[in-house]
Order: sequence, then structure tokens, then C-alpha cells
Amino acid sequence: MRNALRALTFFALAVTLIARSAIAAPAAPSFAVLSIGGEAAENERHYTDTAIVKALRSRGFIADEFDDPAADFAVLGPAICASTGVGVLIGGTVAVERMDDREINQWATANLELRAYDCVTNHVLAPHAAIAATYEWKWAVDRAIAVALKNVVPG
Repeated sequence: MRNALRALTFFALAVTLIARSAIAAPAAPSFAVLSIGGEAAENERHYTDTAIVKALRSRGFIADEFDDPAADFAVLGPAICASTGVGVLIGGTVAVERMDDREINQWATANLELRAYDCVTNHVLAPHAAIAATYEWKWAVDRAIAVALKNVVPG
């Protein structure tokens, strides 16, 4: 009987500790990726939005796309933060240039500039630019995103 009570007590203690750790665990930072602008074609800009969300989620963050254009964060940032409920807004511009290459038929360069707004501190973060080149434009965009996000979102 005494062993059964001890086992039950340890079980109850374990359940309590697990419940407390679940409650006390901080939520993953959340991001709203606003519509990327720039000189790239519409499908390239849309791909960039989706790729940024995918890259953030692969790092364990909560992220989603929003159709709001990335305008002046200093003016519109607080309103967009309030309407989305996220911790950080990300926007920017992208340009994709394709060049003919005799060896591989095409070469693509993606030029990405990310801007961010911290909704918690109400500060515009410094912009981060990245340029990447490869023979597939989507890969160039993905590489530029990886470099720019390292500067915007450490870790």
C-alpha cells in the first residue's frame, strides 16, 4: 500500500512538473511576412514571400504571409502589428536578373533587401541586403533569403 501511494505521489509530481513547464514555456517568436515589392516579376515576388515563411518555419518560428504591402514601418508598423498580433513584421524588395550563359544556358542573380519592424519595442530594424547567384532563379532567391535572415533573425 505504501509503495502504491509513493508511486501515485511521484506520478502526480511528474504530471504537475510537465504541466508547469508547458505553461511556462515561452512561445516561439511570430512573424508576419508582408508582400515583398521590387522589380521582380509577380510570380518571383510571391515565391519570395512563401520562401521567407518556409525558411522561418524551418527554424522553429511561427510565420505567415499577409497581403499588406511592406510600406513605411515607422508610420504603419504599430497598426499592422496590432491587426496581425505578431512580434515582428518583415518586408522588403527583390529583383531577379537572368543572364544567358554559354555553358549552362542561364544564370540568375537575386538581389534581396529585407526590412523588419519589432512590434514589441516599436522599432524599425536595420535593413539587410543579400545577393545570391546560381543557375536556377528560385535557388538564387532561397540563398539570398538564407543570408538576409541570418542578419534579421539570429539563430
